Amino acid sequence: MDKIYETFLDELDSILSRGLEKSKDTINVKDVEKRQDKNRDGIDVKDTKSNYNDGKAVLDQNFVSKLMTYIDSLFPNDTKLDSSISYELRKVINVGDGKELKKVRTKVRDLVNKEKMKMIDKLITRLSKVLVEPK
Repeated sequence: MDKIYETFLDELDSILSRGLEKSKDTINVKDVEKRQDKNRDGIDVKDTKSNYNDGKAVLDQNFVSKLMTYIDSLFPNDTKLDSSISYELRKVINVGDGKELKKVRTKVRDLVNKEKMKMIDKLITRLSKVLVEPK
């Protein structure tokens, strides 16, 4: 069984290599010399996750944290959020003893805070990949 498998692989390899050589001759493709970004750009290029960065660097983390603090400050604080949610829920929920209102308000507030944190995390991730020209 092993010999059959080996002969099959040998035949497959020869067919593929002939096909590649034939296709290169047909479309006249020259082999491309691949070089790393550092060799092409010099030694002063900062390493980033991009394939080719032209000497650019990622955004400063201090800037990103200040921006996230500003964006977080745009959202209402918990007290204001609770009172706003309660006010709007009273319009649509039958407020019997208040337990139902409190339960729904807590659930809505937790969902809003969870989604806000997801959005901030996604923004931080995306902003940390932005390339800019350093000063």
